[in-house]
Amino acid sequence: MWYLLIPPLLSITLALVSGSVLTGVVSFVLLSIPIGLGIFLVGMPFFSRPVLRVRTKRPLVAITFDDGPDPAYTRHILGILKEHGARATFFVVAQNARRHPDIIREIVSGDHEISNHSAAHRHLLSLLPPHTQLDDIRTAQRTIEEIAGVSPRFYRPPMGYKTPGTFWAARRLGLTVAGWDVRGWDTVITDPERIAAHVLARARPGSIILLHDAPTLNGRFADRSAVVKALSPILLELKARGMSCVTLSELMSSAR
Repeated sequence: MWYLLIPPLLSITLALVSGSVLTGVVSFVLLSIPIGLGIFLVGMPFFSRPVLRVRTKRPLVAITFDDGPDPAYTRHILGILKEHGARATFFVVAQNARRHPDIIREIVSGDHEISNHSAAHRHLLSLLPPHTQLDDIRTAQRTIEEIAGVSPRFYRPPMGYKTPGTFWAARRLGLTVAGWDVRGWDTVITDPERIAAHVLARARPGSIILLHDAPTLNGRFADRSAVVKALSPILLELKARGMSCVTLSELMSSAR
């Protein structure tokens, strides 16, 4: 991964030119910071940038759910979306899709969108070599296509981490890398009111909203009932503001 060589090579060069080890050390730190931020912060560009928000004149937002499907929560979420006439995009993990193909088909039959969230949600997948990422995304794509009968258009890397290899692999498969500009922080917050408040304070036309609908990743259990409880208040308030919840593809097509 060539970009990781930039800080040490440039800092060594600067140290030799200046004759100062301190200059080299300071240069290494300053050069490493933007690379680290570019990898681990979804909103920071790193040679390329995910779709974080859509510039649109229409009052539309896209609510997205990561990590499912899961029988404990996804069906509840589907019921709430139907009750409010809202559509969403589900970034599914292929191994979960394989375990619960019936829920995948329910998502599709409910006129929601299925997208790719990797084969097994390895947290540091984006730090692996580009061809390893490509193999993982391709495996997930094929699994989802086989079960859902549709081809995902978007890829969201685990944790939102991204490197140049992530964008290269996604482009090879014809996928757009998707991030978000609004999140409910439902992976750390268990109060439905606070989750709703985080979303509603930041949601605006064109926003891509991140929530989660799966309780387990890598063997760790996480209660997502707060997401279920927060969803109706979020949808009601968005509707009161005149905003409609659509799929990510629909939101993208509204771009001005």
